[in-house]
This record gives sequence, C-alpha cells and structure tokens, in this order.
Amino acid sequence: MKMLSIRGFLRLAAYGVILTSFWTLPAQAAPVGPAAPELDLKETYGRGRVSEVIRQETNFELDEEGTKQELRIILTSGPETGRDLTVDYEVRGAGSRERALRAGDRVVVVKSEAPDGVFYYVTEIYRLPVIYSLIGLFALTVIVFGGQRGFMAFVGLALTILVISLYIIPQISQGVSPLLVSFVGTILIASSSLFVAHGANRRTLVAFLSLLSTIGFALSMAVLFVRLARLSGLGTEEAFYLQFAPTGAISVSGLLLGGIIIGALGVLDDVTTAQAAAVYELKRANRAFGGRELYQRGLAIGREHIASLVNTLVLAYTGASFPLLLLFTAYSTPFWVTLNTELVVEEMVRTLVGSLALVCAVPLTTALAAYVFRHDSGD
Repeated sequence: MKMLSIRGFLRLAAYGVILTSFWTLPAQAAPVGPAAPELDLKETYGRGRVSEVIRQETNFELDEEGTKQELRIILTSGPETGRDLTVDYEVRGAGSRERALRAGDRVVVVKSEAPDGVFYYVTEIYRLPVIYSLIGLFALTVIVFGGQRGFMAFVGLALTILVISLYIIPQISQGVSPLLVSFVGTILIASSSLFVAHGANRRTLVAFLSLLSTIGFALSMAVLFVRLARLSGLGTEEAFYLQFAPTGAISVSGLLLGGIIIGALGVLDDVTTAQAAAVYELKRANRAFGGRELYQRGLAIGREHIASLVNTLVLAYTGASFPLLLLFTAYSTPFWVTLNTELVVEEMVRTLVGSLALVCAVPLTTALAAYVFRHDSGD
C-alpha cells in the first residue's frame, strides 16, 4: 500500500461523508410527527441574585423534609435588570435545609406570562461561573503541559462541539434517523478533531482508517445485541419523556444505538492514535525492525493499554450510575432481576460494545501501522 492509495481512500471517505451529510439536510424543512399543542404561556429565563432571605421554615409532610423560603431577588440580566422581586422557593428531600438558598447566591429566574397574570419563580442556583472557572483551569493545565499539541487539542474539541450542536442534535430533532446522523457525525468528528489535534501525518492517517473500521464493527455489534436483547431505548426517564417533546417523532432505539457509537468514539480516538504513535516510535528507535517485529512489539504495548482502558470504561459507567445502583440495593429485588431491567441492560450493552471495539482496535491499528511504517521511520 503506497501513500497515494491511503490518501485516495481518505479522500473518497471524506467525499462520502460530505454527500451523506448534505443528503440528510433537507429534512430540516419538513416537520415530523404531530404538531405540539401551543400553550398560551410564555417563559423568559434570566439571572438574579438573592439579596435577602425574608422568611424560612422547615416542615415535614408525609415524612418528607421540606424547606420553604421567601426570598428577595434582584434581577441581574435581561430587560428588567435591577428589578427587585419577592418570590417563594421550596426544596424537598433529605438535607433540604442545607440546600436552601442564602443571601448572595446567584440563581436562575423564570418569568412566566399567562392569561391570568405574570409570575416569577426560581429554578435553581446559577452554577455556570464555577464551570467556566473549571474549564479555564483545565485549558490552562493542558496548554502549559501539552504545549502546541495541547492547544490544538482544544481546537479539535471546539470542532467536536460544533458538529454535535450544529449537525447531530438539529438533524435528530428534525426526525432524521439518529443512527445515520450519529454515524455520519462520528466520522465528521473523527476526521476533523484527529487531524487538527494530531497533525496531518501518516500516524494520524493510520489512526483515522483504523477508527473508521472499528466504528463500523462497533455499529454492527451494537445493532446485533440491541436487537437480541430487545431493547426499546426507553430504559431512561429522559428517553421516555422525549416521546412527548415538541421536536416530533424520534426513534429512541436509534438514539440508543447512536449514543453507543458516539460513546465508543472517545475511547477509540485514544487507542488508535496511541497505537499508531507507539509503532511509529518503535520504528524510529530501531530502523531494523520489520513489519512482523513492529506488530509484535506494538501489540505488547497495546495489551497494557487494553487492560487499563477496559477497566476505566467500566468504572466510568459505574460511577455515572452510582445512585441508580444504590437505589436498586435499597429494595429487596433479587440481583438477577435488577440486572435484567432494561435500564441496566442498556448500560451493560453500551459498556461491553465499547470495550469490544476497544480490544479489536488495538491489533487492527497495530497491524496497519506496522505495514505502513515497515520501510522507514519518518513522515
């Protein structure tokens, strides 16, 4: 395989992705599903600051703790900036007193305009400043220790967010197949973020081609096992309520499959780029290594990567589902019944398909990299 053939294959793949994405665009003009009923209600969101807690009381109703507050709030955004309001706020559940608002807290305020009047209420604390600070700290750390590569990684991240927000979510919301959109979006993300973050070189080409092949394998496994397990995609509360959203008809089973593919992409990005770089560096370290030697040594490195990443993937999903797992143990449901629930099976399929793709990506990337780099060590 010569360098020209790799570039030619990549060019054809890019053309196919572009044509497929344009093919799905016309769906935005046609509404899908029954039109959502229009409510004579207008809601405007803004921000405010709690200037005073006028009154606070903690009560217990049906053994449930609750804290009620009367707050004085000054609006800090929107056309009514500076307006002084008095609103009621209530927190229920254990620890409600600790979760109650305090003077100085920044909050999200909703103005609800209905035929019978205008009402203001507080939804929750305004937390984005904390997130912005954390993002800034993370970006600074990555750039300081990663240098130019770290900066380019953030550029790739920005492109990923653009693909998700401007292509994947709008297309699915307009009724286009979530599986098709997610697959095309995955290729768009991989082709943009990989080459921006890691540079346009043969290592990235190898990683990209390996990623495409493994994503195709993961897609086939996801479709197979979702059908065998007869998963509807309604295992989560969010998916259930999505059926009644004003976006129209959305295939929740396709959404489940698309989520599995996009979730696997993040891990595969790491594995394929790391394996391609490992084989490349092995060749640079010893120009006498042939294809077989590169493959064997690269695979030895990949096995260590597999052992750590599979465990990491399982722990990541477990950590995200911690409250759910603890909730199941609070009741006397047999363990096998808990495992059999659609919500748990969805997460198990998601985790295992991602792990299976990860394991297969290592020998595939190693073999392709060993073949491409067997005769030289430079780009």
